[in-house]
Amino acid sequence: MVEPSPDIVLLGDPRPGQFEPIVETIHNAVGRAALGRAADVPELCEPTTGARLHPDMIVVLQAWPDEYSTADVNSLIAQFPRARIICCFGPWCDSDGRSRSIWPLAVRVPAASFASRFEHELALLRARAEARQVAPPAGSSARAPTADGPLPLTASRTEIFDFDYHRGPERSAAHGPAAVISPDRAWREMLDAALAARGIEILEETGMARATVVFFDVDPWNELSAARLTAIRQAQSATRLIACTGFSHPQFEASLRDAGADDVRSKLQPLAGVVREATAVRPLQVPG
Repeated sequence: MVEPSPDIVLLGDPRPGQFEPIVETIHNAVGRAALGRAADVPELCEPTTGARLHPDMIVVLQAWPDEYSTADVNSLIAQFPRARIICCFGPWCDSDGRSRSIWPLAVRVPAASFASRFEHELALLRARAEARQVAPPAGSSARAPTADGPLPLTASRTEIFDFDYHRGPERSAAHGPAAVISPDRAWREMLDAALAARGIEILEETGMARATVVFFDVDPWNELSAARLTAIRQAQSATRLIACTGFSHPQFEASLRDAGADDVRSKLQPLAGVVREATAVRPLQVPG
């Protein structure tokens, strides 16, 4: 069976550097041809555009507070009541939800956490499409299998947390070991536990030469941590090196990549998203 490909619309300006990983994540999941575009809510809701686009999911890019009005949000929800909505916001919008309530909390997702929420929503859409394909014949009492339900727009903070974090343990395919280097003991132990739950061997820092992926906590970022990041890169050129930080912006991410990081991830994003960085890496043949 061919995996269903939901129709997705990208709403907003994707040019700010902070949104490049968002667009790439969507392209990797559904391809470029399956992605619709709209510059703003009026364009998407305009009759001729609406006739062309029937999105299963709308990904909204919000670069600054009040970029979208309450009227915009109400129009979007009214025009596409069945579409899943993810409002992906940048760091300048962190106070939204506390100082203003334009978007429902259930759809607001920080850019650093987008991949995890997107993959969850995409899996639900595909499961729904597959259930339709295997629907029982008319008159049959059998029911097609269903996945866990979507997150309602009126969801509470507790329901949102459960949707994003409590999806049950997963086991990954074969992969190499990982090392977590961080002065933050609590965060290091949480990430170690999340990796171990996926069947990943956890290495101590003294044995990280065998690691196929290293998570390096760059906070606080200074000459010492920069030199250490570069040293790991030089010593382990074949290892996937992921820099982890509590707050990031495009210029800082560029500095981390210049110092040797392959990727940059927020320590505030769901652990499931961080763990995928390890499970996505193919096993490497490394010395014992």
